[in-house]
Amino acid sequence: MVFDALFAIGGDGILQQIFMIVQILSFLILPALLIFFPRIMIWQADRKLESALVDLETYRNDTEVLFLDKFASDIENDTRKKFDSLRDFKFSAPTGIDPAGMVGKLENVLDSSEDKFNRFVEGNAETEDEEELADLNMAFKGVMGTHQIFKVMRHFRQLIKKTKMIYLVQMVTMMIPIYKELAEAQKEATRAFLDQAPIGDTIGPLVAAKLIESDE
Repeated sequence: MVFDALFAIGGDGILQQIFMIVQILSFLILPALLIFFPRIMIWQADRKLESALVDLETYRNDTEVLFLDKFASDIENDTRKKFDSLRDFKFSAPTGIDPAGMVGKLENVLDSSEDKFNRFVEGNAETEDEEELADLNMAFKGVMGTHQIFKVMRHFRQLIKKTKMIYLVQMVTMMIPIYKELAEAQKEATRAFLDQAPIGDTIGPLVAAKLIESDE
């Protein structure tokens, strides 16, 4: 009915004018989208990263509090400095490319880092029980994990602000939920080690022992 009315009053020319207006608007909107759409995406990604960093920082701080409460009742300044330094510990991959010797080199790197963690825990923890020391050693890996995840996501946010790369924005946006789940898992794993909860294959013997006790 609208078109019939337009044609009745010379609508052919009016429709042509409307079509030209739509074309002009599309030509104006398209460049605006090309200019502002990437900026909008970067702004949205920055807001998401900011919110994710708050959660990741909370996971990191909670994990550190859990560990330090079990580690020692009173942390000295020197011990705290060692803790902060070791928390930023990074592995250096073997420089050789020979496949035959790669496993041995990698094993040496892992053993050396493990010895470093053991010396820190055994030298500064209040307990001398071997099982508790082993649990503290594993719990410290959770502290490192949550801290490194927070640092990686913070680095990505700074990189996006600096480079304004859209593909990096898309990649990081997809990574945010995964990293948050990893950080939460690291925190809960740290809690489990500190509480000496059964983990993995140890649940089987625990269930068997409970069944034996119930039969008796």
